[in-house]
Amino acid sequence: MRTERHRYTMWSDGRDGEELYDYSADPRELRNLAAAPESAQLKGQLRARLDSILSPGRGRAFDAQEQARAAEMIAQGYADRPFSDAIVETDRASLVDTTETVVAACRRLVGLATAQGS
Repeated sequence: MRTERHRYTMWSDGRDGEELYDYSADPRELRNLAAAPESAQLKGQLRARLDSILSPGRGRAFDAQEQARAAEMIAQGYADRPFSDAIVETDRASLVDTTETVVAACRRLVGLATAQGS
């Protein structure tokens, strides 16, 4: 789990080791804070965020029809084409900025598709 300031890593749910680094104080990762008592709360917060990302219940599985359509699209060569040239940074400070970026990219892509279809 990486934030702007910290990196937390664990192996085998922490049984095979953990690492916690504070990049503002230790940019070269020389002092592992994972075992430090004063880092327990931060480590717990980062681990909870990591657990939520890795949760098997996150998202959903494709149903049989969606799997068939995905296989069909791969067979048609869609996997060899770029999906989109729209890149959105999700860690922006403002949701408004992110939304405006997405809307502008969609409008540009629609314009390209319309021009190609003419």
